[in-house]
Amino acid sequence: MKRLPVYLSICVLSLSLAAAASAGTWGGHNGDIRLTFTEGPEYEHFKQSKPLPKAGVILDLYAVLSGVDQVLFHDEKYMSVGGWELQLQVDGAEWEIMELELPDDSINAGTAKGYMYVGKYSGVKFVDGDAKLARWRIRLLGDPKNVTFSLNPGGLNSCITTDGCPGSGTQALWTGSGAAGLIGVLFSAGYIPAYLNWEDDPPELAAVHGKGEWSDTGLFTKD
Repeated sequence: MKRLPVYLSICVLSLSLAAAASAGTWGGHNGDIRLTFTEGPEYEHFKQSKPLPKAGVILDLYAVLSGVDQVLFHDEKYMSVGGWELQLQVDGAEWEIMELELPDDSINAGTAKGYMYVGKYSGVKFVDGDAKLARWRIRLLGDPKNVTFSLNPGGLNSCITTDGCPGSGTQALWTGSGAAGLIGVLFSAGYIPAYLNWEDDPPELAAVHGKGEWSDTGLFTKD
């Protein structure tokens, strides 16, 4: 990941994270984060993978924001994602993150395993309605079976300080870009899980998200 000068890093981080957290406007649900073993445009949520000797299973997992309705806020269209908060959770195996790849010129203030508090001033553009937020390279120890990759809403610091978010069941948060002046509104995102080495019939693939759509807020118009 390309590094920014310190003064610009602070600026981007404060714009995309601190400002949104302290003075955020609740935008309701808009989109879901796909946890997928492929970066698209075809997404793979189920995978079978044999362990390597002494290494376990090593795989790439992507976080892609998709299914976002194109809306206008004060006549400005959301063309990109300028900041996001999420916490990756893995159940069914011991795991570690070997590598985290983020879009160029983005800043991640998350230090604990799986946490992301990311800002990118110019934003990650939507391509065919999707925005690729991250790629993890993950190692799962031993011979893992029935592993689920999901998001843990407990990692959303900005939800606590944004009226409308607590109790909404949001699983992740995202905002527009600072360059477009759209960082003040926080949208809720759900997630679509991923499954590794499922031995029985795989679970039904369905999005997990909270209540309250963007259309309920009265803040936006559909593009």
